[in-house]
Amino acid sequence: MHGRLIVFSDIDHTMMSNTGDLGEVPYMIDLLESAGIPVVLVTAKTITEVINLQRNLGIKKWFIAVIESGAAIFADPGILPYVSGHMRLAGKELEYVELTAKMGLEEMDDKAKRILRERNIECNPPLVNVWDLSGEELSRITGLPVEQAKLIPTRDYMLVYYTPDMECKEKIKNILESRGFYVGLGRNFVHIGLHKGKGWAVRWMIENVPKIMGKTSIGLGDSSPDIDFLEIVDVPIIIPHVTGPRIRLARPDYSIALYPAPRGWVSSLREYIVRNYSGPVFV
Repeated sequence: MHGRLIVFSDIDHTMMSNTGDLGEVPYMIDLLESAGIPVVLVTAKTITEVINLQRNLGIKKWFIAVIESGAAIFADPGILPYVSGHMRLAGKELEYVELTAKMGLEEMDDKAKRILRERNIECNPPLVNVWDLSGEELSRITGLPVEQAKLIPTRDYMLVYYTPDMECKEKIKNILESRGFYVGLGRNFVHIGLHKGKGWAVRWMIENVPKIMGKTSIGLGDSSPDIDFLEIVDVPIIIPHVTGPRIRLARPDYSIALYPAPRGWVSSLREYIVRNYSGPVFV
């Protein structure tokens, strides 16, 4: 019965708190996998960051991750219908599909900055590429341990700029999206690429990956880059921040978890499954 479900989930502030706390998330993932329910990670993180987190998250049976906000999908061999390539990372064999136009990051950086200069966009404090920040600086910005923060600049498909100036970030988003870029806004960072975002990647999976097609999809997210995929899943759930929910959906049938991450992630999934399916495992 439970095997008819699949969970699509953001990580930061959705499964994991702003201090890196996972609470009962690994235990819940173990229950989900025991019931035949895969958890697909949908994140702005790189594949290296996600693989480093995999053991802490407790994912064992299926590894499927939409990385860098939808630029590529990585999975255990045999899951994806076709692949762009294969790789071995941290002793793990992976296959991947790339969903982005080809352009080197330095070339993309030059192009994006040239467009912003032409439009006289200046942020306060100034926009900084995370390449130019140390692990210690990124740790202070994000609250992550230094070793994790050092992985933030290691992108394969996206630029990441830092500025807390939200008004400036909104201007950047409007300008660059009009020029064909994908732009995702976080609390501190601007993610820029040449793909179509998390929603497009999740829809592609729902329509093309045999192990996912036909399942009832549950989506959990907390911020604006998550809106696109929350709009297309069957059951959308917003995880609030400590200060309250920050996003809304256009569709009326979404729910908001009672608690921030990680407690809200665990309790929302448990409540949905207990309410809609028989079986004592999640009670």
